Amino acid sequence: MGDPRVIVLGQDIYALGYISKIIKVKEFKTFRKDKLIQNSYSMKVKNFDNFFSVDNTHSLLNGQEWQFSPVQIYDGDNELIWDGIIEDVIRDHKRKTATIITQNSMVKFMRTKIEYESGDWETPAEASRNILDAYGFTNYNSASFTGSDNKLIDEGCYIKCHFEKGDDITLQSAIEKLGEYGCADVYSHLGEIFFDVYREFTGGVKTSIGLDEADAPVVKGLLRDIINEYRIRYTDDAGTPATDANSNNIGARSRAKFGVRSLPEMGGTSEDQIEIKDKTSATYIGECYINQSHANLSTGNVRALWQIDFTLPLTHRGWIDLNTFFRFTLPDEEWNEKLFEIYTFDKDYDRQQMKITAIERIE
Repeated sequence: MGDPRVIVLGQDIYALGYISKIIKVKEFKTFRKDKLIQNSYSMKVKNFDNFFSVDNTHSLLNGQEWQFSPVQIYDGDNELIWDGIIEDVIRDHKRKTATIITQNSMVKFMRTKIEYESGDWETPAEASRNILDAYGFTNYNSASFTGSDNKLIDEGCYIKCHFEKGDDITLQSAIEKLGEYGCADVYSHLGEIFFDVYREFTGGVKTSIGLDEADAPVVKGLLRDIINEYRIRYTDDAGTPATDANSNNIGARSRAKFGVRSLPEMGGTSEDQIEIKDKTSATYIGECYINQSHANLSTGNVRALWQIDFTLPLTHRGWIDLNTFFRFTLPDEEWNEKLFEIYTFDKDYDRQQMKITAIERIE
């Protein structure tokens, strides 16, 4: 493993000795859907010689178009871990330090105001890809969009978008909203946008670990994330949205145990920004959220999923990403290779360790 690199205006300020501590790299997707991109990162640097004092003639930034110029950070494996632009440089002359405020390089693009009208019924994944293509955004993981599109086609889940100019909707908010309507994790990872619809586990475990490698985890149940009912409008629903109770009733055991925990009402007709085709589409979306948030859904022992938080040595970084399934053995819980999916990892290059958050995945 070599040294990290931090490139500002063509100079490696890590090699020049201005950074004593490399960033903690945190990437995440969300169990209940959240923001598409990590928008900002603040990087503290030494400024004992006014190298970052913008108006000083000895500064790297003096006389340069530094604002909105690129910043790239590479780890010791030469992997790009941050791709951003400089927004501001805050100088603390009392402490002889500066803080470089950066934004994700996607931010300016993601704030683009859009308009988009579906030509026909399409899946939320296909609509998202069409919008990205229409606005010239190419940094997305095509395989994740295609796989999700195929899954949604198989399930008969179709929508139409009616994003008008006056709606004042951004590219980012449109893709995030379509992720919600596709029951998908929409996130950025290694400089690409992913659109991953929840689906049954069909294999792809990368490794198995236990307490000989990981520290003892903190285990908690995701009770707050349980969804056992929904109310989703669709075209020609005659004023009666699809609910679990008037459909397949798969959340009945959960409602009896935990009470009603419903999705916020969603869905719509041609008068709304997103129109859902039919009850098949609406029922799939609602049931996807119910299935995603439970273990033992069809038995009397229905419960929330387990979340584990633990650390691993950074030497394990080669198999860690946001698409990782792994098995965890924990004698205290009598877990023998229980399946988990990574949702967050935080790489600390100073401590040479990673903090992992993972959620149980039902097989």
